[in-house]
Amino acid sequence: MVEAEIAGFGAAGRNGGFVSAGIAGSGARYARRSGWDSVLRAEREVQRGIDEIGAVVSLEGIDCGYNKAGALTVATNEPQLQRLRSRVEAKHRSGLGPEDIRLLTADECAEYIRGPEGLLAASFTPHCAHVDPARLARGLADACERLGVKIYEQSPAEHLGPKAVRSRNGRISADVVVRATEAYTIGERGQRRKFLPLYSLLIATEPLPQRIWDELGWRDGIGFSDLGHLFYYAQRTMDGRIVVGGRGAPYRLSKPISPENEQDERVYERLCQTLREAFPAVAQARITHHWAVPWRYHATGA
Repeated sequence: MVEAEIAGFGAAGRNGGFVSAGIAGSGARYARRSGWDSVLRAEREVQRGIDEIGAVVSLEGIDCGYNKAGALTVATNEPQLQRLRSRVEAKHRSGLGPEDIRLLTADECAEYIRGPEGLLAASFTPHCAHVDPARLARGLADACERLGVKIYEQSPAEHLGPKAVRSRNGRISADVVVRATEAYTIGERGQRRKFLPLYSLLIATEPLPQRIWDELGWRDGIGFSDLGHLFYYAQRTMDGRIVVGGRGAPYRLSKPISPENEQDERVYERLCQTLREAFPAVAQARITHHWAVPWRYHATGA
């Protein structure tokens, strides 16, 4: 493995910690091309992947807080509620059942978490785990090295060929070359028009006392997201913090990936406000960390 920084520097180590099922893009679009049976098989494979990650974490003794407790998608206004119902109905039409995803009333949602403020309904899926992503990425790197994999960090790839990678530190030959550069793919020749690097920005609170968790009724390992156009997501971390992340950073055509893009104070303040409004009990908690991560969005939306 050739890595420009350190293993886990990119989206693998800086994401919101959701190990979630569901295929990216439009299931209906894929079905038009390959049929709903193929879409359902893809859904099942992704679901099995969550358990595979858990098995590897257990086998290799990776201390990353892996907890497969499921996830909620919440609706706090009527447009979100309509989108939520449509999404669940579409999943059921694709062949998934209520054991895979189901609608909950606000009262039923309280089994998992009391909130956020204004909750109308939610959907629940058991096919989601939560982790500390940096611990997972570094733990996987350590496990790979124990198994004989060579990891060359601080070695940016300068050229990819069908059977070779050239970095500033040397050339590696291989039968198969896998490009795993996510948002940074746009730095390669011919790739800039295919992908958009978009940013998620995140904040983390200080560790919260147990009385706050009791007031929130937030079950350990549960994460959730909403269905706003600038949606946000949140999870309870293994050391008792709330992490909230979301979109909204403007796309900068001249420098789509740069350190400056990670310092949008307006987005960070919006995330802080979202946290305070969603959970008033946390309004006085200190925000101790904030960071950002670029991720790759396919220009076709697939």
